[in-house]
Amino acid sequence: MKVRKKILLAIVSACLTVAAFPTTSFAVSYTATRYDCSGGVCVKKTTTAPSPSSNGVNYTPVSASAQEKALLQMVNAERTRYGLKPYTLNASLSGVARVKSTDMINNRYFAHQSPRLGSVRDMLSAAKISYRGANENIARYGSLQKAFAGLMSSPGHRNNLLSKVYTQIGLAVVQDASGVFYITQIFISN
Repeated sequence: MKVRKKILLAIVSACLTVAAFPTTSFAVSYTATRYDCSGGVCVKKTTTAPSPSSNGVNYTPVSASAQEKALLQMVNAERTRYGLKPYTLNASLSGVARVKSTDMINNRYFAHQSPRLGSVRDMLSAAKISYRGANENIARYGSLQKAFAGLMSSPGHRNNLLSKVYTQIGLAVVQDASGVFYITQIFISN
């Protein structure tokens, strides 16, 4: 697979459990496979849950994990190298990014458009985050260094990383049960 198709953007903690199935008033339910990553290692779990509602997802601001902080340092070092101001890490954006990375693992897809959550703009609206401009990078790699190199080698992702327009970033780094990192980066300008 080409490098540019393996890319995602954001940083979050290594393994997370996000409430992927918010409580709703629907009577319909379905069986879903998810990963519980609370113990540092992701474990596959099958659960029955109510039908999801993208409006009910809990987009909670999050603190950056060590891996997310490392990725932010890589991003801002590259920006500084090109004479650009460093991005400001936004905990609310990181919460949205974490939901996206976890959603990709739990629902077995890798794309900017989530079948459950919609686009990055849909997620930002649901999280009540205001912005003038927004974009997203995603990556799926075995290491942060390879993910960052892949993002920088893709013109579209590189443009987001080195943009003069965006000022804030949200990052998520979530590891699946096989050790692959799902990285989401969300950029906004106000």
